[in-house]
Amino acid sequence: MGNVKKKTILIVDDEEGLVDLLTDIFDAEGFEVLTASHGKEALGILAQGERVDLILSDVRMPFCGGVEFLTKLRAGGSKVPLVFMSEFTDLSESEARDLGASALVSKPLNTEYVVSLVKKDLHIT
Repeated sequence: MGNVKKKTILIVDDEEGLVDLLTDIFDAEGFEVLTASHGKEALGILAQGERVDLILSDVRMPFCGGVEFLTKLRAGGSKVPLVFMSEFTDLSESEARDLGASALVSKPLNTEYVVSLVKKDLHIT
């Protein structure tokens, strides 16, 4: 787990309880965790120069949803892997990938799967 300590995840979701749960899980796994309640706030964090290795983002959020956030992120040249989380079927896995996401996971989340997916995306065993 030594190489995990240096990895930072940005969790972007307007569901405070889910953000708290994911923060606790990834903190226990040794990750640094940053959080934002919507895409606009996340873009602000990134604009401040925060180094982020992976982003977990909800699709539906106020102010700036996940699709808009990812579009702006990619337009700015960022290649940071992003995993979408959604409880609605308004976005398919292939549509998410076409937008530049590495995956789309359904809510309610299987947290063990999400952790394994994040580790896979970051090449952590």
